Amino acid sequence: MVVIVAAVACFASPSGTPIPARAYAISWTISTIDSVGDVYGWTSLALDSEDCVHISYYDETNANLKYATNADGVWVTSTIDQVGSVVRGGDTSLAVDSHNRIHISYYDSTNGDLKYATNAGGTWTFYRIDRPEVYGSASSLALDSGNNVHISCVEPGASLKYVTNGEYDWEISAVDDPVPGGYPSLAVDSRDMVHISYMDADNKDLKYAVSNEPVIPEFGQDTVFLVVTATLVLFVALARRSELRHGKQQARGWKK
Repeated sequence: MVVIVAAVACFASPSGTPIPARAYAISWTISTIDSVGDVYGWTSLALDSEDCVHISYYDETNANLKYATNADGVWVTSTIDQVGSVVRGGDTSLAVDSHNRIHISYYDSTNGDLKYATNAGGTWTFYRIDRPEVYGSASSLALDSGNNVHISCVEPGASLKYVTNGEYDWEISAVDDPVPGGYPSLAVDSRDMVHISYMDADNKDLKYAVSNEPVIPEFGQDTVFLVVTATLVLFVALARRSELRHGKQQARGWKK
């Protein structure tokens, strides 16, 4: 289906004087990809090197994590994590690596866990980071130049967490402890520096954290984040990223 949408551009000069609006039309091609049950929730989209589309989303009817792609020229949908594994595939975040493999972080609300799925090995593999300090809600995922996974996530009333996959296991650390974080968005730049925007839930401020050095997943490496509030108050948090074995975190946190 092709839809023509009329849009109006309205601008203002630096002094605030209105600039006359201009009407223009945009042509959109709209496709219904999956209409079986209620499958509307928590979508995340990324393109691969061939500009093919990859989407993760939540099947509300069956409480499943689902995935859709048009990489073969037609839309194909599949269930990635099923209700049999006690999953609710909410808060999905998807990225495509340099080999056009898929990486998805999502939230298991039944167990309150952060989960991660990938087909980088050719078949779908699942990881559950089942620690009380990693709630997994509102996760945001990005990949670095080496296709390493970086995830930010929050727990209501608790600090912003940062998770990355080390050479063998997962590493977890708090970014801005003890400030409760919310609604994070994570990106990795060309130098493999990690950037996270999020809400300071206590003060209702926009905050921003950036690593002061490239974050290379490796156990015991120090990571420095510069945290900036919307009021331009800066401080540096230094932490030795925790050593984790099969999703278990040792007690070693961040220092301001």
